[in-house]
Amino acid sequence: MTSLIYLTPFFLYFPRFLPGVETQPLLATGVALLALLLGRERRAILGFATVTWALLFWLVIKVLIDGVQSSPLGLLQLLIGPLSLFGAIALKAPPPSRKLMAAVAIYFMACMAIEMLAPGLYGGLVSMLLSRASVADGHRGVSLFTPEPTYAALSVVYFLVLAWWSGKYWGFRHRWVEPALALCLIATGSTYVLLMLILFTFVLCPVWMLAGLTTAVVAIPMFGFVALDNDESIRAVVALSRLLSSDFSDFLPSISALDSSLGSRMTTTIASFLTPLHSPLGIGLDCSAVPKALDAAGFDFAFQNPVLSSVMDDGNCLKPQAYAAATALGLGALSPLFAFILALCCHFALTRERLLPWMTPLVLAGVMLIVQGQLTSPIPWLLVYFAFARLPAAQHRASASPLSAPLRSPI
Repeated sequence: MTSLIYLTPFFLYFPRFLPGVETQPLLATGVALLALLLGRERRAILGFATVTWALLFWLVIKVLIDGVQSSPLGLLQLLIGPLSLFGAIALKAPPPSRKLMAAVAIYFMACMAIEMLAPGLYGGLVSMLLSRASVADGHRGVSLFTPEPTYAALSVVYFLVLAWWSGKYWGFRHRWVEPALALCLIATGSTYVLLMLILFTFVLCPVWMLAGLTTAVVAIPMFGFVALDNDESIRAVVALSRLLSSDFSDFLPSISALDSSLGSRMTTTIASFLTPLHSPLGIGLDCSAVPKALDAAGFDFAFQNPVLSSVMDDGNCLKPQAYAAATALGLGALSPLFAFILALCCHFALTRERLLPWMTPLVLAGVMLIVQGQLTSPIPWLLVYFAFARLPAAQHRASASPLSAPLRSPI
């Protein structure tokens, strides 16, 4: 099945090949590597080889200058996500059929129903499959067999875009698929979804977005007497209320104290981005890298954060929450050059594709790579491919309208 590479995000969190690790990218990596080797696009192979050699060259330089202070092999994690992009470019597989996307939507709807109607059953199943899990309890949304609602939101956003791409290619049969996935996305209750929607709207409709933000700035002080900051509210509402009530003169310690989860993610991400300032050669990407970055940045408050302290006390591995932050943490001052080489190789591999990108997946991928998205996840990289993948002329004409006659698609 040539479109298997697009379905690998299903297996990001299970089965548990690596104990104590939330993201399990082995299957996605294997499929992407196979696609790269069996694909017919030599530009993709050359592009990925160039990125790999650039990273390996930096590893050698770092060891010669800085010595082996930490495991340099951890930096190879920076290749896992791009491998999915270059593998998709090499394979040039069509999107999954609409029947397959309907099966995906039914799967997510079934997961949502089990979690909401039988939380005990869901909790027992998810504890066997995942290394960490949460169950919808009225404060947080559904997790859909992922470690938490934020991860579930990333997966559903990806499959929602994939379903739309499938419709653009094969024709919009089973039109209920996109609304069903959108319902699952809302059910996650993730604050991150709200952030992605705001940024996406700002890119596409800046005038409307500015008007909305202006209205919010005026309205929030007027309703400031309404108590939204309590543990009985929906977590997204609580997080927004606490974010607005934080001390902006000392923002990170304030938000870390008000919301442990939000504060921990913002703190680790910002500390990673600050790495080039105090460690030009980078710190690495082993389990000691983030604590070293927090200490070097002077973020002493982070070690009192309940989320971060529990992870470190239990001996678990802290990782940056975004690919760009991980690049800055691992490569230091070289991270902009590595990003430039990666972008140049992607452009080289995609030169035969269309020039004007599809903005929806491109904006979402940018948010995930810069703001939050697992380091080894293929999701943002596959979204980049969706943005630039060229549709054959016949399919493109047939998919110009959802009302147009759909093409015959394989099962």
